[in-house]
Order: sequence, then structure tokens, then C-alpha cells
Amino acid sequence: MPAIPSEADYAHATRAAPWPHATPSRPEEGPARAAFQAECEQRANKEETVSVPKVVMGLLVLACSLSLGIGMGSLCTVIVGLIVSFILVVPELSNLRRRRPVAQMYFTQQWPLRWMEIQANWTAYEAWPEQERERAAFAARLVGGDLAALAESLEDSLADLEFPFEASCSVAIPEQYEAFVLLDLPEIEDAIAEEKQRALKSGEVKEVRRTQKERQAEYASLATGLALWVARTAFAAGPTLQRVHVAAYTQRRRPGTGELIDDYVYEVCFERTVASRWRPDEVDPIEVLRSVPSRIDLRADGQLKAIRAPEWEHVANA
Repeated sequence: MPAIPSEADYAHATRAAPWPHATPSRPEEGPARAAFQAECEQRANKEETVSVPKVVMGLLVLACSLSLGIGMGSLCTVIVGLIVSFILVVPELSNLRRRRPVAQMYFTQQWPLRWMEIQANWTAYEAWPEQERERAAFAARLVGGDLAALAESLEDSLADLEFPFEASCSVAIPEQYEAFVLLDLPEIEDAIAEEKQRALKSGEVKEVRRTQKERQAEYASLATGLALWVARTAFAAGPTLQRVHVAAYTQRRRPGTGELIDDYVYEVCFERTVASRWRPDEVDPIEVLRSVPSRIDLRADGQLKAIRAPEWEHVANA
């Protein structure tokens, strides 16, 4: 459930912001290639490390074994020294030799992407002032109560909501303080599965069938919860909105003819001051609807019964 920004937040949004990152240099492929090559070499140097103490120790062992072996006339001492020196020094020298090909491999693999990123960053930097000017101007229109801007902001924000089922809205803002939203609810079959998972004492998880009452109660909570999401989204998107009316319906077939009809299941009006106090982890949507001006026919078995269409239905459908 989105937070509702404060007046200070909206005022801040009307001011163009400076570029939020370090100022990039104009892309020049030659210097950029050289800088990235150096970066790849540094990375290779860190990965293919050379232990100086091991190299020094290996050389000291070799020098000592040669000195002692020759002085004592002991070929075995010289051979042992050579073997120990080889074990200590050769792996380190191998790491040293691998640095250049490893750095070149990194450069070959990653340079095309890095060059694209450099160019894209410069393009974004150049476009930033104009984009910010347009964004700030649009924010100013919102704060000023421009109806077209409010409608665009609300429609875009509602379209961005993601649910694991299909739901759609129709929106109307006849004046800057009030919005009307018609919410096309998902069918219970699409939103609440017939089965649920239950953890057993053994630790196993078992699929169990929901009762009809359980499904209807869960659907009622889901359907009314969507009203709260829609209202909070509307208030966040429209800084001048003080009231948001939401009416929700499901499409059912008329008995006998099979014609699809809209059955409204609730109508509610939310105030901005009330909606700003909702805590998503604590709010009970059904209790909220019962505490504000609303029409809802929720039966004891959890079923949402049809109510008459809201008087403003034609406004949102216009």
C-alpha cells in the first residue's frame, strides 16, 4: 500500500533536481579504452597475486643449497635446493605471466558493454535537465489541481499496480478535490483457489480443500482490500484530492439469457485524512468500510451480495 506524500514532499517535487551522480566526461573512445584497460590490469593484478616473500625465500634456498652443495661437494644438497626453490618460485612467476592474458580477456569480454554504458550515461546526463524541467512542470500542474494532469497521474499509478489476477479501473476526476473509480474485480474462481496448503505436525505440507464459507470470506477481504489500495494510490498520485469514491463490481451472467451484467458489491467514499492513517500490516479492510460512508451487503457466510449501482456510475464511465 503506497504511502501518501506530505505537502513538503509535493512542494519539493515541483523543483528540478540536479544530476544525482558524478558528472560524466564526454565519451571519447580512445581515452575510455585506455582507462578501462588499466582497470582490467588492476583487477588481474589483484587476482593473480605474486608472493614476494615466497620468491625471496626460494632464491635464498637456492643460493644456500648451491653454496653448501659446492662447498661440501654434495650433489644431493644442490638438487634438494633446486626442488624447494622450484616449488616456491615457479607458481608465483606463473601468476605473474598470467596477468597480461587475464587482463586482456577481461577487456575483450567486457569492453563493448562498458562502452555502451559510458555512452548511455552521457546521453542520460545530457537529457536530464529537460526531463527534470518537464517532470517538475508536471508536478506543479498536479499541485495546482490541473484536472488533466491529475487524471493522467492517477491512471498511470493505477496501471502500475501489480496483482496476481486481472483487475481494471475506470477513473473520473470532475474537480480537483474528488475522484471516482470503478473497480472491475477478479472473479472468485480466479482469485481464491479451491485448495490451500496446511502444515502438519509431522512437518509435511498437505493440500486441503477450502470450504465455501472460507473462500467467500477470503474473497470479501481481498475485494475490500483492493478498495484501500486504490484509494491510497489515488491520494498519493493526486496531491489535491481530498475524497476518493470507489465502487467495485463483478461480471456475472444473467440467469436464462447468459448476458454479462455488472453486479456491484460495494460503494465507499474515503477521506484523505483517514486514508493517511492506515497501517498496511494492521488495517482490516472490511472494518474500514464499515467505519466510513459506504454501501456493502456482506452476509454472515462471507458472501458479497449485489447492491444497486452508484449514482455516479455514468461519471466514471464517461
